[in-house]
Amino acid sequence: MKFTLAALALAISGASAALIINTPVSAVVCKPLLITWSGGYAPFFLVVVPGNNPSGPALRNFGAQPGHSFTWVVNEPAGTSVGLLLKDSTGAIAQSAPFTIQPSSDTSCL
Repeated sequence: MKFTLAALALAISGASAALIINTPVSAVVCKPLLITWSGGYAPFFLVVVPGNNPSGPALRNFGAQPGHSFTWVVNEPAGTSVGLLLKDSTGAIAQSAPFTIQPSSDTSCL
């Protein structure tokens, strides 16, 4: 089987372009939460959606992001179930699993 250099490069770039967003381990009210993802093509568009309705209206819209991470100071109430929805410039979409916002003694950001 004979591959051209261009075909090989296309196969490699296609394999590494899968868009994946990581589900945060712990999100705490008014604390910074590092959100990370891999693959895809910038710019990325990141939103927080209801955990029980990932196709519902965005709770937070962080707009275009140039890199593969974003820090969110969590400004949703404790007990809220949320998910992350990420779209890249090609239209590829990735979603996190739902997660629940944890309480904090600091609620100044709400």
